[in-house]
This record gives sequence, C-alpha cells and structure tokens, in this order.
Amino acid sequence: MGERIFYIQRKYGSYGDALAAVGLARLLSILFHRNDIQIEEYPGYFSCFLPEEIDYEQMDIEELKRNPGFEYVQFTEKEEEAPVQAFKYYRQQELYKAERERKKSKVNLSDNAEEAQLPPDPIYLLMQSLRILQALGTSNKLYKEIQAVPLNDLKHTIIERLNLYSSLAQQGIDKEVFKPSVSAVQAYNPVIGKGVNKAKAQSISVGSIPAKLVDWFEEWLRFIGSNLILNAYPIWDDLKFLTLVPNNVTVSGLINLHESFLKQRDYTSCKNDILVIFNTVKFLVENSEMFIRITTEDNFLLSMMDITPKTIVSGLSGAYFKSLGSGRVLINNSFISFPDWFPINNEKDADLWINVIQDHKNVLGKLDETKNEEMQLLNTYRDFLSTSDWKKFFEYLSSYAGLYLNQKERKKYFARHNFEIFKGVCQRVGQIYKEIISNKGFQEIAKAMREATVNEQYRKTQGKQQFEIQYGLFQEIKRKAKFEDQVISVINDFISEYNRETARKMEQKGENYKGRLLVSLDAFNDFISLFDQFPKKHETIALMLVAASSCYDGKLKKLKEELRND
Repeated sequence: MGERIFYIQRKYGSYGDALAAVGLARLLSILFHRNDIQIEEYPGYFSCFLPEEIDYEQMDIEELKRNPGFEYVQFTEKEEEAPVQAFKYYRQQELYKAERERKKSKVNLSDNAEEAQLPPDPIYLLMQSLRILQALGTSNKLYKEIQAVPLNDLKHTIIERLNLYSSLAQQGIDKEVFKPSVSAVQAYNPVIGKGVNKAKAQSISVGSIPAKLVDWFEEWLRFIGSNLILNAYPIWDDLKFLTLVPNNVTVSGLINLHESFLKQRDYTSCKNDILVIFNTVKFLVENSEMFIRITTEDNFLLSMMDITPKTIVSGLSGAYFKSLGSGRVLINNSFISFPDWFPINNEKDADLWINVIQDHKNVLGKLDETKNEEMQLLNTYRDFLSTSDWKKFFEYLSSYAGLYLNQKERKKYFARHNFEIFKGVCQRVGQIYKEIISNKGFQEIAKAMREATVNEQYRKTQGKQQFEIQYGLFQEIKRKAKFEDQVISVINDFISEYNRETARKMEQKGENYKGRLLVSLDAFNDFISLFDQFPKKHETIALMLVAASSCYDGKLKKLKEELRND
C-alpha cells in the first residue's frame, strides 16, 4: 500500500505554487481514475488528500503516457509527428478570427444552423498568451519526451516522486531514471524562469536559470495545473494571467468550474479582477449544493463549518506583464482574496449572494477605468473585495454617491445600488451594521437625504423640480465623517433646512400638497442614539447614511406616477 496525503511546498509566493498543487492532484486523478482528491491550502504548503490509501501497483501508467495532463499544441496543419489528440492551434486561431469578424460586421448566424460556425475553444486565448510568452515550446518538448520514455522508467520516476511528496520534509532526489531537461517558464511561475524581464537592467549580460537547477517534475505539474486553474487576459498590448487558488476543493470541483472560469474576461485590468471574482463566485453559489457536498462529504470537521465561496477558492493569484515592444516585463505579482461576507446555509443565503453580485456588477460595469475618479472607485472596491472590510465598502459607496449625482447632472447614465439588497447584506454581515441599518431614525433621515438629492434631481429632469437639490450633501458628510460633533452638526443643519423648505411648500400647496414629508424630532433623536450605542463608530454610521441615501429604494415608479398626476 502507498500513502493518502501528498504535499506541495509554497516556495515562490506566486501562482506557480497553486499550479503545482493542482497539477499533483490531477496527476493522481489520472493515475488512479478518481476525481475526489481534495486540495487543501495551509500556511506554507498545499496538501492533496485521498479518501483512502493508494496502492502504487494500481497506477495506470499507460493512461498517464496517453494523457500526461496537458495537451500538445500543434501550430500548423503540416506539422509532422504531432499527436492525433493535439490541440489544433491553427484551427482555433481561424475560428477565433472568424468570430471576431462576425462580431465586427454584426452578422447573426444563430438562426441558420448550416451557416453558423463553431466558436473557438474557450481555452484558445490562454494558449495564445502562453505562446506569446514562449511557454508552449517547452511543454511540447516535455510532452514528446513523456511519450517516448519506457513505461517502467516512468513508473519508477512517479513512485519516487510520490514518496518524496508524501512528506513535508522534501530532501530532493539525487538521481532519477527519467529526468528530461525542462526550462522554467515565466507564464507558469511568474517570478522565475525563461522570459523574466525587469524594468531596469541589473547586469551587463543576459542570463536565465540553468536547466539543471529547474525541478522538471514540478514544471510538469504546473503544465497540468494550468489546464484547470489558469486563465489569461490580453489587455491592449499587455498580458494578465490569473489563477484560482484552491482552499478546500476536489479535482472534480475544479473540473466543473474550469470552463466557466475560462469564459470570464473584461479588457481592463482592475475591472477584470472584480468581474472574474464576481462571475466565479456566482458560479460557486449557483452550484453551492454540489460544491458543499463534494467538499465536505469526506471531511467531518469541514462539514460542521459555515461555507462561503472563500471556503472553496481562497482567491485569485495574478501576474501582469507590461509590453515594452520587444518583450514583456513582469510589473505586478498580486493576490486578491475571495469574499467571505456571510455563510451559505440555505437557499435564501444563496439568493442574497447572487443578488448582491448582480447588483454590484450592474453598477461597476458602467465605470470607465481610464477616468481617474472612476478608477479610484474601482480600486477602493477591489480593496474591499479582497479584505471583506465593510468600512471600505461604505467608503466606496459614499464616493460613488457623489459621482452619480455629478454624472446625472451631465445627463450621463450611471446605475444605482439597490437599497433592499444593501439592507439585506448589512443585516447579515455584522450585528453593528444590522442595528444601524434597522434604526428607524437612520432610515427616515436616509429617505429625506434621498429625496433632497437623487429624487429631486429626477424631478428636475422631468421639469417638476420643487426644492433645491443638495449636490454637496454627500461629499460634506463624508468629509466630516471622521469627527463626530462635526458630522452630527452637518446632518442637523440639513434636517433643519429640509424641514423648513418642506413646511413652506406644504403651506403654499395646502391640501393639494403631495410631496416629501418632514423629518420628525423622534427620528433625529433615534438616529443620534446610534452614536451613544456605538462609541467611536461615527465614521461608519455617517458613511452608511450616505450609502443608504444614494441607493435606489424601488419607489421610482411611484415617483413617476406622482409626476404624471401633477
């Protein structure tokens, strides 16, 4: 009998470590024809866990030779000795170009099945990017060497390697029966390997890592892992690679996730990170029952824990390669954590996750990363997404509130966040946020601020403006939010002016008045009690008030009806 737990050490601090871990799990799944191998993340290493001990004599080495876990890439139709099952790059390139031409010409062939062409394989853009970084020649060379090695030599090598990885104290192997020469490639491990460039030269000669210092087997594992968790995003002339970093997931789970991950792309860097996480999280949540089952059925302790998307995938590890004309320079090696806002315990929780993701996509998708103010908003939101720091989210929302008013005044369309969804999230992510958002005074003042800003601005567009629009209100509250007495003073002044204007209009219209209502003294006192209830949280309360005020409360239809009847 053999082992049941294998380890991959985190050596580089890049996505190369995650690729090797997933590659090892997938290698085991090919050898033993099972996809229930669990990949778990720990500080300093990954583990690959099998439900029971494996017998090395039961390894299917012939299957591994036939399918070494990655594809040989055939670049031309006339290439000799290309495997029959090779990835036909030239064909996928044609399909990709044809699809781009159809999109440019806006031709829709979906109604004519005979004329409609097949779409390119979702993995094509990854293959294209790997080719640009000179990665595919190395993997093709290894593929051929694996095909040529005698079965017994390959079996002996695999057993030695599995014995090595069965312990965290990995000393290396002095001599292997099968040891091909493989170059380290930056596309699979961005901080080391062939093609690594620096923005500034540090020597007078060109150098790369000698092949004898490269662990060929771990490079093989990275080639395998790239077929499950790696994706590439051409961003103008630059390239961005993102990798799903598993936290607690099986090979089966990653296979189910793979195609969805490949299809997610947006061609600006910051927004791309956000939308890829949104879409991946949405897929995980929509399939949460399946992922929870395959993640926890053999792990009693995990089955007792609250499950969030971060329980399954810890985040995205990325590398950004800047084009300098003659080559590409690694300028950023990053990690963005997946959100763990609240656990998925039932269908209602899953629905709220999906509603939040869709709401946030609707708003963030309209932002233009080339404009400074909008870029800052995207960066603030990305920080929130990675840290799950809700104060960051309220900072983002309060800043977005001011942008929305300004853009609306310029007759530019921007979406608004939904108040009911915002309220639902606040009630789930922390007791303090639940009590603030549920406070009657908070809700009444937020409604008054909404009336004096976004709703009155809408009335202006309809030629039915009744009151002065408080354009600077959101920014003033945000500016004074760090100082409790000052922010209370700003809110008090707003309510006084708001009530004065409202009372005057009520007096003028008499019984015909159908507009906004006064803010009561009880509501103000109820709101002020929050500052006593949560000492030193005045900034959070103020930012949440601006955020809630700027959200769409679902009453626009009622407002339109009122204006039609005036």
